Amino acid sequence: MFDDLVRYEFADNVVEAFFYDSTAKVIELYYDYIYEDETIEKPCKLVIRNWKDARSKQYGIGVYKSLEAHLGIIDMILNVEVQGNRVEMFVTMLGGRDIILVFTSPEVKLDFENLKR
Repeated sequence: MFDDLVRYEFADNVVEAFFYDSTAKVIELYYDYIYEDETIEKPCKLVIRNWKDARSKQYGIGVYKSLEAHLGIIDMILNVEVQGNRVEMFVTMLGGRDIILVFTSPEVKLDFENLKR
């Protein structure tokens, strides 16, 4: 279900473009390249969509609130953990805020073909 999150490495890879649609429940993160066992030198996008629930919190501060409460423009994914149907992402926003995003039952895929921004 979350093979792309486990197979590829996103840590310290700068997001080149970011898209969020709250109504459609879609986040798209665009990269110039991605890491597997070695660097794959072609553009791709990470798509997270159709989650049942999404929460966020500032790293080390407070409690989880709605996704929008802390979401800004994602600059980097620092760490991803998958536990059952739950995906937790530790990300840095533009401006340096560290945020934890938690998605319940999302659809996740890495797309190398449909890169329209």
